[in-house]
Amino acid sequence: MESAKTAKIGLWSGVSIGVGAIVGGGIFVLGGVALRETGSGAIFAFLLNGGIALLTAASLAQMARLFPESGGFYTFAKRILSVRVAFVVGWVVWFAHLVAALLYALGFSEYLIDVLGVLFLGVFGVDAALLRTSEAAYLAACGPVLFYSYALVRAKSKGTDAANVIKLALFVLLILAGLAAFFHDPTRSFSTAVQPLLPNGLGGLGAAMGLTFIALQGFEVIAGAAGEVKSAPTTVPKAMYLAIGIALIIYLPFLFITAAAGAPAGEQISAICAVKPGTCIADAASVYMGTFGYFVVVLAALFSTLSALYANLLSSLILIKQMSQDRTMPRIFSQMGSRHRTPVYAIAANVIVVTTLLGLVTAVETAGSAASLVFLIAYSLGHLLSFVAQRRAPRAPGEQSRPLPIVQLIGGAACVSLAVFQGINEPTSGLIVLAWLVVGMLLYVKYFAVRAEAVDAFAQAQRPELVGYRGFTPLVLVPITNPDSAPSLIGIGHALAARGAGKVLVLRVVRSSTAEGSVDQEIEKATQVLHASLAASMQVSSSPAEAMLTISDNPWREINRVAVDHSCHSLVLGVNRLDVSPLENLFDKL
Repeated sequence: MESAKTAKIGLWSGVSIGVGAIVGGGIFVLGGVALRETGSGAIFAFLLNGGIALLTAASLAQMARLFPESGGFYTFAKRILSVRVAFVVGWVVWFAHLVAALLYALGFSEYLIDVLGVLFLGVFGVDAALLRTSEAAYLAACGPVLFYSYALVRAKSKGTDAANVIKLALFVLLILAGLAAFFHDPTRSFSTAVQPLLPNGLGGLGAAMGLTFIALQGFEVIAGAAGEVKSAPTTVPKAMYLAIGIALIIYLPFLFITAAAGAPAGEQISAICAVKPGTCIADAASVYMGTFGYFVVVLAALFSTLSALYANLLSSLILIKQMSQDRTMPRIFSQMGSRHRTPVYAIAANVIVVTTLLGLVTAVETAGSAASLVFLIAYSLGHLLSFVAQRRAPRAPGEQSRPLPIVQLIGGAACVSLAVFQGINEPTSGLIVLAWLVVGMLLYVKYFAVRAEAVDAFAQAQRPELVGYRGFTPLVLVPITNPDSAPSLIGIGHALAARGAGKVLVLRVVRSSTAEGSVDQEIEKATQVLHASLAASMQVSSSPAEAMLTISDNPWREINRVAVDHSCHSLVLGVNRLDVSPLENLFDKL
């Protein structure tokens, strides 16, 4: 956890980070897709997606309260489950940010080529057909990816406050101009403005939700920076809720204006957006604001897609570097370049993946679908993590039971349902995500598992409280023969047992081969050992040890049997002299 002295992000700085990550790129790139599928019902698609986002933010907030550390989903998975699950979560989230970067690079390319075509035709009277080739689109999309990657190599950060002010100002301008045009046009009315409402029925609504869910992605970045947030347990939830709320306050009226005033009289916005879904938002603005409106949208779209692209490249870089430090990614990804002290190999890995995807995926809609699907999967895992954390968190004194985590159940069910629908409705996206998961698991098993689990074991030893969150109940076996050694051995046993989760089992073995006359004496000695052990345990722990008395002709074999039968996690032995042969026999059996 970051210290309070290094926490620099306050509430409104956190909100600014969230607004910068959410607002802009998604609505300009995918808003036309939603309008094509649902007409003015796109408002409902974004409203329902906003509800899912708020539920997910609530789950993230709960984990940020338990673990106010930087890292987001990946860190939460490490703390709550295991390094194997953390790798899956990190692999999914890394891919989610890279596919989001792909989406915004393609969106930037579409708007840039569209406006250049308009300028060439309007200024020079030339139809620049060359700009509409796949090669030109690829170069236009790769350009900002390479530029921002170079900026990351040189450790050049991009501010968010000024960018947010510009974006929000452009949105307000478009909304106010659209409202003025709508109310001053006698041919338009509210009843006609909402037509067609859900022209493709509930299936179209589901498709619009799945395709555009990525437009509300970005609030999790606030939780990912929790270690640098002042009073993170209370600030992070407020910042996430406010960021989502501001995004919806901007998006919903903007979609209404686009649907109500963005189509010429007698035409439907869904039909217009079916022709050019990627840039039809700009065409709609030209209807109620003229050429000026078109260029305002293009400027806002270019600006927003670039800022969203940079945010996702930066988020993916932070994540892959952290995974490398945990050995769930190649160690080279956390190594710093000698000149600018930045993780150049991790940046190169991001560039290779994104530019390769740009060569394979050329449609904005496919990229948006894949990005939405993979974030839905990531958010589903987030709800699962929050559910497990709430059930396993240490109980407060006197706390008998806990309410069912309704938020996590509803939010998780919503994310899973929409992800399944999206995977079936857009099978190409489902296959892309499935292939990425398969590749990740093969890489982990083949190359990362051994080192990653060793690092994880060390981290768990440093933070024993994680044992309880991970659902383990480690049992420490402490065989004792001498009551005088009980206090020291019991102390070691409780130190090895995780506080609040682990248990200590004291074992005293009575030899069955004892002479008949001394059986009572042996049992009396065993009773003294158990009495001394339990008394010592009650002095050092609020969870006293359990005791077991057994009879065997071979104590070493009996220790082995008890350790195996009870699935003991650790074994504490105290010997006066090292007799190698029985110890070897014991360890071979264990």
